[in-house]
Amino acid sequence: MRLTGWFSSLILKNLGIFGIFNNPPGHREISNMAGKIVNDPEFGEIMLRKSFRYKKISISVRPEGSIRISLPAYLAYSAGMTFFEANRGKIREIRKKLAVRAAARPKMSEQDIVAMRKLAKAWLPARLQLLASHYGFTYERVVIKNNRTNWGSCSARNNINLNLHLMRLPEHLRDYVILHELCHLKYQDHGENFHKLLEQLLQAHFGGNCGNDGTGGRMAGRDEADKDAAGRGTAAGGTDYPLTRRFEKEIRQYRTY
Repeated sequence: MRLTGWFSSLILKNLGIFGIFNNPPGHREISNMAGKIVNDPEFGEIMLRKSFRYKKISISVRPEGSIRISLPAYLAYSAGMTFFEANRGKIREIRKKLAVRAAARPKMSEQDIVAMRKLAKAWLPARLQLLASHYGFTYERVVIKNNRTNWGSCSARNNINLNLHLMRLPEHLRDYVILHELCHLKYQDHGENFHKLLEQLLQAHFGGNCGNDGTGGRMAGRDEADKDAAGRGTAAGGTDYPLTRRFEKEIRQYRTY
């Protein structure tokens, strides 16, 4: 998943920075075709990237502490750094929390990673193909990765990347990640159209109406109240997505390594 918005450890969004800004003092910059790297005296290298797909400035702090700033293509890089400086204190606190979590997290050996990768390659591509075919999606290829920052992603070329650590999740959460990435084949952002499509897929997939072809999902602990909520999910103009919110809340209990 495009995890600005999904699994990044911190997302800070600026709702309205426009115009040209001067660079904050004390930063050394390195520019290239992929973006810009700013060496901050406190946090080290900060990656800035521009894209026409980005609507707002956002800052993501990765589990290992690295910082990435994403901003719309029409803004100057200095606008991203101005937003960064305004949130420096918040970023400092997030990095401290991430360091504590990292120290407490159990370590996986190389043998564990190899075994999990083998299991993931046997299960995830087949499941992706089954769900894509059932719900009418077409992708180019799938790659299994050992990611630390997201459970999955979908590129602009319609390639889907899935994290081998998905095999540590319950099966219904694996399906959720796969359905999420399939929706990105049609909508690259996390706008309203994306969420409407995802909510519709979740209702179909976990509603027990998928037949006996192996595509039907089972959500642990779902009761009649959840079914009622699913029925109301898009009735009020598509502004509420109860199944999506439920899965987002549940998957936050798990962390990539």
